[in-house]
Formats: sequence, structure tokens, C-alpha cells
Amino acid sequence: MKEKKSNKKIIEKIFSILNNDKIEDKLEELFKLEKSNPEDIGITQTIGQIYLQQNKNTEALTYMKKALKINPKNFSVNYNLGRT
Repeated sequence: MKEKKSNKKIIEKIFSILNNDKIEDKLEELFKLEKSNPEDIGITQTIGQIYLQQNKNTEALTYMKKALKINPKNFSVNYNLGRT
């Protein structure tokens, strides 16, 4: 049960971060969150998606590969990996 509650808090934090207007601030906050939750696929994938939106494909690829290591069967990770 604790794991699900923790995941819910992480997801809420990600959405809160994404509501920020400045991309640099979003990434800074996501990097902080990633440090305390290095195996969270949602954080890793979100960072990759932001880089993808910025056409920073090298950075996006790095984070999508990292997310793939966390969960190789995740559809959205594989989809986004194909977009990079």
C-alpha cells in the first residue's frame, strides 16, 4: 500500500511541476524529484518528453533509454523512444 501512495504523491508532484510556465523551471524541479526517486519511470519519461518537445533529441533519447531500463515493456516509453 505504501508504494501506491508514494506513486500517487510522485504523480501529483509531476503534474504540479508541469503546470509551471518556464521549461527550465520544470526541468530543474524534475531533476530534483528524480534524485530522490531514480527508479520512477514517470519522472524519467516526463523529462524525456520535455526534451523531445524542445527538439533536444540526444537528451530525450538518454532519458527514454533510462525509462526503458526501468520498464522495458512500457508502451508509452517505447512509443516515445521511437519518436526520438
